This record gives sequence, structure tokens and C-alpha cells, in this order.
Amino acid sequence: MKKHYIFLLSVFALLIGSSCTHEVLSPINNTPPTPNDSIPDLPPIESDCDSDSIYYTNTIAPLLGSSCGSSTVYCHNSPSDENEQIDLSSWWSIMNGDEDELVIPGNPFNSKMIEKILEGEMPPDTSSFSITNDQIDLLTAWIAQGAQDNSCNEGCDTTNVSFQSDIFPIISLYCTSCHSGSDPNGGTLLDNYSNIRNAAVNGNLIDAINWQGTVVPMPFELDQLNECYINLIQIWVDNGALDN
Repeated sequence: MKKHYIFLLSVFALLIGSSCTHEVLSPINNTPPTPNDSIPDLPPIESDCDSDSIYYTNTIAPLLGSSCGSSTVYCHNSPSDENEQIDLSSWWSIMNGDEDELVIPGNPFNSKMIEKILEGEMPPDTSSFSITNDQIDLLTAWIAQGAQDNSCNEGCDTTNVSFQSDIFPIISLYCTSCHSGSDPNGGTLLDNYSNIRNAAVNGNLIDAINWQGTVVPMPFELDQLNECYINLIQIWVDNGALDN
């Protein structure tokens, strides 16, 4: 019995020893990867947006959010006696506010929002922002299409980035309302190619949208631009900030 016990102990010790020792493996490559080695190019993502449709989440919300419906700067971020109880900070508040016929789905030119803009009442002369004809066209088309609370996946095709097709629409929606006219915010004009290129080349535009450096984060008091938009602007700048 004692011999069996000693034999079992010997086998157990052998197993322990063989399971805990191994040959040290040499690294295949001693050179650490550079930061860009692990970052692939962004693949194009197919969009499901209808080019003939205007979407509230994608277009109208940022347009209003960077101007009259801003959360801190402008007039219509919440209902009050000073703004005639008009709240433009969300789709629900636009469609369910106290102001009758503010937006009449399918009937833009009888909607008070469009009437006040076309008559020059809004934005008022004292406002620090402006609204362009293209932005008026977007609001009008959205209402004509039913003023829906809709959205779509815009995709992120980073191939062949163009100022006219990619960059200018982003800047127009999120920046131009504040950075145009005779008294642009921060003294920075972003209303045409030349002015946008100047801000891009000196680094202020990239710092602002990346929320870095000493410049004020942009869009002001809104969420940061989505990663796709930031990448598109960065690629455009890296490619020479061309008017293409």
C-alpha cells in the first residue's frame, strides 16, 4: 500500500512539473506598430436617404438648432411671453405648441413659420444670425412633404470628398446661421468657399469641430458633429481644401 502511495505521488509531481514549464517564445517583430498601422480607412457606407426627401432629424433639426431654436443663444428654445409661446427646439414642440398654424403639414405658405420669414419678421433685425434662401427652401420643402418627424441613414462615403457636395452642406446647416452677415459670431465668416477655406487652413475650423485647442467648441452649445462629418471635413482639408 505504501509503495502505491509513493508511486502516485511521483506521477503527480511529474504532471505538475510538466504543466508549469514551457519554452519562452521570442517575439515575431520587435518593432512597435505606428499609430496609423491599426487605423483602416473608413469604408463607404450606403445611404438609405431619398434624395428628394427632406428629413427632420438630418436637416431641419440642425438648421433650427443652430439658429432660432438654439438651447441657449436665441429666442425660440422654449415657450415664453417674449417669443409668443413659440418653441422650435423639437419636432413635438413645433407641432404641438400654443401657436396655431405655426406649421401646417403640406401647406408651407400658409404656415406662420414660413410667412414670418418671407415677410422679414424673422429673424428680427436685432438677431445675430441670418437665414439663407437655401435654408428657407429646405424648411418650405419639409413642410410641403408633410412636416414629418423622420430621419434616414446618410451614410459616410469618404471617397472623392467634394466641397460643393459634402463640406458646404454641412457648414451651411450647422455654422452659417451664426457665422454670416455684417456681425458674425466670433468675427468669423463661414458663408462661402473663401471664408470657409481660410478657417480650415488656419486650423480653427478643425479645432472647433474636434473640441480641442483654445477655440470655442462648435456647433455652439449643441452636440458635437457626428464622426462622419468630422472625417469628411478633415479629409477635405488634408486634400488641400479645394473648391471642388
